[in-house]
Amino acid sequence: MSIIGSCVSRDAFDVKAGPQLPNVKFYAARTSFGSAFVKERFPLSLSEIDPNGTIASQWQRRMIERDFDKTLICALEQFQRHDTVILDFIDERFDLLCYRGYIATYSAELRKNTNMHNTLDGVRLIQSGSHEHVERWIEGFCRFATIADKLSLRLVLNNCRWAEYTDTGERVAPEEYVVRSNSFLRNLYDIARNTCDLRTIYDDDHEFVASSKHKWSTAPFHYTEDSYIVFKERLVSILESRQ
Repeated sequence: MSIIGSCVSRDAFDVKAGPQLPNVKFYAARTSFGSAFVKERFPLSLSEIDPNGTIASQWQRRMIERDFDKTLICALEQFQRHDTVILDFIDERFDLLCYRGYIATYSAELRKNTNMHNTLDGVRLIQSGSHEHVERWIEGFCRFATIADKLSLRLVLNNCRWAEYTDTGERVAPEEYVVRSNSFLRNLYDIARNTCDLRTIYDDDHEFVASSKHKWSTAPFHYTEDSYIVFKERLVSILESRQ
């Protein structure tokens, strides 16, 4: 069981309630398909961009380095045939950073700790959800789909959405922002469904609620336990149907 996505998928495996899931053997996050599946590695290393180690988390550093070095392609090619891979697109909320023609995912950690878009000459941002961002995402996702098809990987799409409210009834983000983000996600889901054979987790009418006590903080994509239990139940059903 592998995940190419974010905490919205990984967190479900830590929830004790609901059915037991297989162990996660590979997890890639903090990367956009529009960056991870380009051919040219980013020309700067993380040690050059963050020489003082301001980004303290070793896990976050590994994710950024994988995105810079474009090693996800190589890792994916080493998967076993018929492996199950869970996909989610929550981290497509990040802008792409274009530096002299090279692409990287401008994750929250990079933006907060390096301010690269203001400190590097020759940098421009490709805004998440923009036409160029979607075009680059499609190109990267098609490269992913080609590899997945060669390996007959079993793809499961976590078609989650942003929550509007917390479990205490408070709005978790501005309505316009949530609506725009969910419209963007639905567009990506439609493209993914039309590109490759995959199964989806949630019904279209599933109501997502943000947890006011989530371990990673309150955010539109940090859910209450109910959504994670539905995720687990649906995933088990998909796995059993493929045996």
